[in-house]
Amino acid sequence: MDTASNTFTPNTLNSIKCGDTFNTHDEFVYAIQQYARENGFSIRLGKVNHKKQSSENKENIQELKEIRKRTILCSRSGKPDQKNTNNQLQVRNRTSQRCNCEFFVRASLNSDNGLWCIINLNLSHNHSMVEQVHRHFMLAERYIPDNVKEKIVLLRKAGVNIPVIRDILKEEFGESVTWVYNDLYNFIYNIEDVKQKEFDAEEFLKLLDQIKQENENFLYHIHINEETQRLEHVIWMYPEQRINYSRFYDIVVFDNTYKTNRFQMPFGIFTGVNNFGQSICFAGTLTIEENEETFQWIFSKFLNMVNYNAPLVLLTDDDRAIASAYKKILELLNTKHRLCQWHLLKNVMKNLIGKLGNKWQQFIGQLYTCLNESDPYEFQNYWENLKTLYPDSNQYLLYMEKNKEKWAACYNQDVFMADMISTQRGESMNNLMKGYLDANTSLSEFISAFASALETRKESSEFLEYKQNNFNILYKTASPFEQQAASLLTNYSFKKTQEQIIQSYSYKCEEITRYV
Repeated sequence: MDTASNTFTPNTLNSIKCGDTFNTHDEFVYAIQQYARENGFSIRLGKVNHKKQSSENKENIQELKEIRKRTILCSRSGKPDQKNTNNQLQVRNRTSQRCNCEFFVRASLNSDNGLWCIINLNLSHNHSMVEQVHRHFMLAERYIPDNVKEKIVLLRKAGVNIPVIRDILKEEFGESVTWVYNDLYNFIYNIEDVKQKEFDAEEFLKLLDQIKQENENFLYHIHINEETQRLEHVIWMYPEQRINYSRFYDIVVFDNTYKTNRFQMPFGIFTGVNNFGQSICFAGTLTIEENEETFQWIFSKFLNMVNYNAPLVLLTDDDRAIASAYKKILELLNTKHRLCQWHLLKNVMKNLIGKLGNKWQQFIGQLYTCLNESDPYEFQNYWENLKTLYPDSNQYLLYMEKNKEKWAACYNQDVFMADMISTQRGESMNNLMKGYLDANTSLSEFISAFASALETRKESSEFLEYKQNNFNILYKTASPFEQQAASLLTNYSFKKTQEQIIQSYSYKCEEITRYV
């Protein structure tokens, strides 16, 4: 047989079989990598066999190991990692891709002709392949080549912002752009300091209009002072955000506390939570003032963008201007207003820790009892005891009491809160935005950076979906309810269901006689 005619090259790769040959070990590995890439799975290098050779020179004598045989495995072969604890093997408490997949390809070096030849293989898998839309999330795909890194550095020196850099790279390198947004941003922020940019409201408005022309489903509202011609308020919403809101509008967090942009315009975001337990942003705002009139404008424009489909619950910090705006706009549409417990307790500490002195620790413990009490009658008893035992706190407790229905658990048992009792959801979105928005971000760059942050969160959601489809499920009980839940729920909801199933084992059930 003419061995040269059987040589396998990546350009003609569509299948692999025993007898295929390769010029080098690296060519063999690369070919199998390409095969895996085209078929939606990843590989890892398995066992090798070496032949020892001696190499002598004037300086020393070395023993070289020449690879003679190589086995390549599916990345999902083998069992999940285990650890030895007190002489007992325990499976790690996190998901693993490994599922004992039996795929392998083994090749050896032919000493006669110097070619690598496939001598054994099994191309079957016991798991589904990664879907085409998710393949760029595979680790082997997410790398930035050196020539692309040089291009990125050059573009940044020329003053090109990060979203535009990504667009340029996609145009120039096409399908070879496989890294996700975070990979690109992490590389850039590790090599440079962002330069100062100028405030330019006019350019900002031009950008909004340009985005609207390119995508008619992009929505925004602006308010410009007629006398000063100054931009005072702006709110915007991308189509993806509007779709997310239509699905997850049960509870909306409004947080207006992020002020670390160079023009000191408070940045507000409307946030919710999706079925993967992730914070998702519904809309962004910029304002120059934080008063009742401003929040009325924000709430009314937000409702306009969602066709007046008001949220079921609005969660905010204890801000009088926000509360007043809520009453005039959202309360009329039956939205319930709830207060963030984290901010509530922060304000309690600020106002009472000095007054109570060495009684503070005892007081805060009893306050937590009030917060967690599920019976309204018992709550009221605990609350009155607080006022009796700590008279120095009475003035502030009376202030809190006016809004007790907005923060006490006993008054909110029938309100679906999506596991949110604080505005930390909004703050987590703020933390995400901080990766793209800082004190050096110009106003004209603000929307582009905002869109990039949204794209990152979208990719993160898709990545979780990819993991759910391609990682093993960790069952913790033998309950059929757990198996049913695994087939219906996302991992986030499934884990919460698991917790409830496990807790149910702590209760004893007895059949009782029912008297009529």
